Amino acid sequence: GVGVIFAVLPFMGMIAKPIAGWIADHFSKQKSVFLVSIVLTGVGYFSLQLVSSLEADNSSQLLCSNPQSILKICRSEQSWSELLPLLPKSCPANCSLSCTLTYQSKICSAFSLPDCKEDGIVHFSISSNLSHHDTQAVPGCLHLPVDLANTLTSTQARPFCEPKTVVECQADCKDENIKHFVRKDWIFASLDFWIFFILNIISYSAFGVATSMGDALCFEMLEGKHQDYGAQRVWGSVGWGVFTVISGYLIDTQSSSGSKDYTPAFMLMGGLLLLDLIVSSRMKPNTSVKSTSMFRDMWHLLSTPRVLVFVIWCTAVGILTSIVWQWLLWFLQDLAITQHRDMASCT
Repeated sequence: GVGVIFAVLPFMGMIAKPIAGWIADHFSKQKSVFLVSIVLTGVGYFSLQLVSSLEADNSSQLLCSNPQSILKICRSEQSWSELLPLLPKSCPANCSLSCTLTYQSKICSAFSLPDCKEDGIVHFSISSNLSHHDTQAVPGCLHLPVDLANTLTSTQARPFCEPKTVVECQADCKDENIKHFVRKDWIFASLDFWIFFILNIISYSAFGVATSMGDALCFEMLEGKHQDYGAQRVWGSVGWGVFTVISGYLIDTQSSSGSKDYTPAFMLMGGLLLLDLIVSSRMKPNTSVKSTSMFRDMWHLLSTPRVLVFVIWCTAVGILTSIVWQWLLWFLQDLAITQHRDMASCT
């Protein structure tokens, strides 16, 4: 899902910028387009925090029986056959379970669950050393024999029930291959994903328009002193770097160890964009010059060699930037997998 978002956003920004530029030039509304783009940027990004997190469907069954309890996860035979050669052999497979009990008190005693009620949701983790078991005999179903059951205060070796008890659970496994196999739902079928996707398109496109329109208005307000543009633009880069560090610090200091709280960054962004909107609304740019033919004016510019060279250079830089952007996504994915492997390491 993240890869799809990263792939689509640049194209939407590429479409939004010339359309907004044409509207601004044709109707001489550069300032209005700029202000609207700031509002859409703020509303779009600020609304992201209102989108519910995507809850994965990791449904599984815990078979508590004698002599061995087993976590059973059934999916397609193709997914099962692809998983088999990737199962961890040197380290145990660890999974966190959230199970719903329906008057099944035997689970509480068998797994030594503290403050456990026979009717409710219980949370614990299991460990299965697959190198000691040969249990993948049913096509389509992954069987993880429970060697250890852990809670914050207790550990139970090889828990079992008599008679057999079956419990429905949600399983979050540490191994990436098992995690991928366990997840049953499809992210593109989630309404929350598409809301998140659309809000990203709106905010990213609006931000691109605001950046381009801001540069154009800056040139207008310099009134012939275009050589001073660099002195103006450098403060944008300074602000970008400074507030990136500040927002990262606020997120880390306000977040718990379990998850990140991005609320401080959203609040900081909202406050800065509101200040930007107030200041920008007081600008008085000179936009009296109106283009009679946009395409003719573009052709006139591109026929100038130095302008054409500059356009080619910008295009090359854009291509290289897109490579860096996509590489960042790949790097983060590899980093997450590495961290999961390190956390699950048995050495």
